Amino acid sequence: MNYLNFVFSNWRFLGFGAALQLFASPGHTYYISIAANEIRQEFGLDHSEFGLLFGLATVAAGATLMVVGRLIDRLDLRLYVALVCIWMAGAALLTSAAANVALLGLGIFTLRLGGQGLMTGTAAVSMARYFPERRGTAISIVSLGATVGLSSFPTIGVLLLTSIGWRAGFLSVGAVYAVALTPLILWLLKGHGERHRRYLEYHRSGGDGTKRRAPGNSLTEALGDIRFYLILPMLTAPSYILTGFVFMQVFIADQKGWSIQMYAAGFVGLAAGSLLFSMILGPIVDRVGAIRVMPFILLPLAVVLPLLALFDHPLIAWIFLFGMGATLGGNFTVFGAIWAELWGTRHLGAIRSVGQALMVFATALAPWTFGLMVDGGITVGGLAWINMGHVGIASLLAFLPWRVAPGARETR
Repeated sequence: MNYLNFVFSNWRFLGFGAALQLFASPGHTYYISIAANEIRQEFGLDHSEFGLLFGLATVAAGATLMVVGRLIDRLDLRLYVALVCIWMAGAALLTSAAANVALLGLGIFTLRLGGQGLMTGTAAVSMARYFPERRGTAISIVSLGATVGLSSFPTIGVLLLTSIGWRAGFLSVGAVYAVALTPLILWLLKGHGERHRRYLEYHRSGGDGTKRRAPGNSLTEALGDIRFYLILPMLTAPSYILTGFVFMQVFIADQKGWSIQMYAAGFVGLAAGSLLFSMILGPIVDRVGAIRVMPFILLPLAVVLPLLALFDHPLIAWIFLFGMGATLGGNFTVFGAIWAELWGTRHLGAIRSVGQALMVFATALAPWTFGLMVDGGITVGGLAWINMGHVGIASLLAFLPWRVAPGARETR
């Protein structure tokens, strides 16, 4: 009942976060990669070349995110999110009109910055900032938007691709976003002025622990804290591994003998795994702290990667995607809360932007390196076993931060 009361009392603002997660989908790899083969063929690119282009555009998006992502700490949220929505609409329109490889790269850059970067980041920062006592629960609830996106946008992408082509598909997305997205998001933010006033009062009272830190030094403090670097492997591992396998979804389906339509439909399983684990972990994060939950979020991948390597039955596609979704949901919930838990909320946008930029860099590296491995003859099974090693190393390192600073939770 407490959970339901929280949802009913805050449905509009939670809906705002969920909507941002949903409409960020065209900026994620799972949507863009649906048209990978058609884009490669039109521009004469092989797997590694398209992966490199995708990676460079994503690196540029990550670097830009470190600059523009911190503006959420300074601008009114309503203005900031309106600009983000306009950017996302323009990104889809620009991609649809790309006439050469350079413009294609620019289009991917704008999509990645707007979707994976700004829209996703805005949702997480907003929930962590305005729900200080229930941030884990709030972040898990808004993950429903990402779940709906994961379960619907790959299928939408396939339908658009097969019916009107990839260019007209991106044009359609851009047109819908340009007309409807900003009004919807601002309607969901109705009453935000009062919410922000309450947050400022809470902040002035030292409720987020900021009185125990030098004013204005939270980003510097975070970058000078050994815990920041100890959590980085766990922060970036899910982004790298999931992006790589999603980017290669057409290759995986072909090598396993699965139809791309069946595989894309399996993203329902990915969405279900994401939602289930996010909803389970949200209240646990509120109770015991994100830093203590963090070492366990790669366990689902450790289970499903060997299954992908060893078996070809079509059911494995759904099981594998479910496991990837479980890790995705855990990663979103834990890392949505951990920055505020460790370093407060005054400069949450700046701190999270640095962490998220590193995640974006990991997603940039994945398509290129996975493409090189595939072009070099590595099979799907080989990719799975290589990344099992990655999972093991990141999980072991993730146990260290709360042992280094067991009193970290008191800084919430």
